[in-house]
Formats: sequence, C-alpha cells, structure tokens
Amino acid sequence: LILGEHVNADGTPLAICPRQVLKKVLKKAEAMGFAPMVGVEFEWFVLKETELSLREKGFRNLQTASQGLTNYSPFRLSAEHGFVRDLFDYLPKIGVPLEALHTEAGPGNFEAAIRYGTALEAADRAILFKQAVREIGRRHGLINTFLAKYSTAYAGCGGHMHQSLWRDGANAFFDAKAEHGMSATMRHYVA
Repeated sequence: LILGEHVNADGTPLAICPRQVLKKVLKKAEAMGFAPMVGVEFEWFVLKETELSLREKGFRNLQTASQGLTNYSPFRLSAEHGFVRDLFDYLPKIGVPLEALHTEAGPGNFEAAIRYGTALEAADRAILFKQAVREIGRRHGLINTFLAKYSTAYAGCGGHMHQSLWRDGANAFFDAKAEHGMSATMRHYVA
C-alpha cells in the first residue's frame, strides 16, 4: 500500500486531492502559530462471513463475530481473540498505534481508538487502519464493514476525531483560569 497524493502536470498541488487540501489547511494553521493534533476513532461491524457467503445470503441474515449488545466491553472481543491479537500486533508495525479496542452498540460492533498525532499523520493512520483491518480480518474468515448502517436491526457506525490546537508545545484549547478550562481559542474553534 502506497500513500500518495495527486499533483498537476507541473507539480503544483491538485486542488481536489484530499491530502493536498489538508496540507493547505495545515499551512494556514502553521502561519497562525498552531499545530493541529488529531486522534481518530472508528466504529465498524465484524461479520463471520466471506464475500461469497454475503452474496449467497443476499446480504441478509448475516452472522456477527460477537453476540450481545454490551457497549464498551473488552471481554466480548475474546470471541475473535486471534483477530484482535493480530490487530494489536500488526497495526503498530505499520504506524497505527491503537489506544483502545472494545465492543460497541450491537453484535459484532467494534470500536478502536487510534493514538493522536499531527493532522496529516492521523489522516494517514485512518486510511491504513481501515485497509489493514479488512485484510487482517480476511485471514480470520471475517468481513469488516465500515458502512454507516449495514443493518436496520442495529445502531449505525461512525468515525470521529478528537481535535486540538497546540502552540509552543502547549494545548491552546486549555486555560486554567477560564470557565471550564476552555481557552478563547477553543471557544472560537468550536464556534
């Protein structure tokens, strides 16, 4: 897998390339004295299916990798111990450090928190994470889907980012003297 970006024939950034767009935003932030930091979390469903079984079943009545509706359970993960072990073993080797992994709001629903880093690093980690999870899952006879809602019977899935701005090695969102510890920078950022 090669992470790349698109440029015009003359080598200038291609305006519609997501990585180029992010780099443009980061240059603006840097000019303002900020270093954006981002941590990404993904929710997805793990299915005990193959590409063939999905088609044969008409994408209905699919078997999930874990059972139950227990949110935030590290114990239900043991139903797919080999898969989970491989996630923790392989993801850091490709620069995707996991901070947490647990079940979410339905059978087979997992959530992973990826350690924060620079915004560009977080974007790269997000792409690598999704691709690697799919490939690692196949080795264990699992299909991993990041569809927002694969079934009307269960909650949907999403991904979210934890964001902060840093200046001179300090979190610019924090002000110990401000209400709730929220700096003016954070209030403006949220607005």
